[in-house]
Amino acid sequence: MLSVTTGVFGDDPASWDLRCDLSFGAPSDWQLEVWQHCIDTLPPQMLMYGTDTFWPIDPEMYREQYLQPQLGLFETAATLGHIVQEGSPAREEYRNMIFYGNAYDHWQNAIKAPQNPRPAPEPIRAPNAHQGHSH
Repeated sequence: MLSVTTGVFGDDPASWDLRCDLSFGAPSDWQLEVWQHCIDTLPPQMLMYGTDTFWPIDPEMYREQYLQPQLGLFETAATLGHIVQEGSPAREEYRNMIFYGNAYDHWQNAIKAPQNPRPAPEPIRAPNAHQGHSH
């Protein structure tokens, strides 16, 4: 198990300053292995998927090119690791923690103020934003 100082990895996951971001860090041929090692060795409250894609991006493109492949890696690693069974409530809880809850909790802890995420009322124009993706 990961052993770090109490200020980083204390008893309460809500106060942890350290998270393992699984989004696109490893080269594609290592991603499953990274997912597998993380799921097998780290507490699920430490893992999070936080996208590294450039915004703005079409939601369908993001889902198909970035999110769904990472969900597939999570599902494969979770199945191979035998930590949570396929289709079980525990699997759903792990998935929700890693792909939403942990990042949201980490953000809340970092900014120390309540947040109310919601879509913009109209599309946001960003004409100078990077249009390609380096991954």
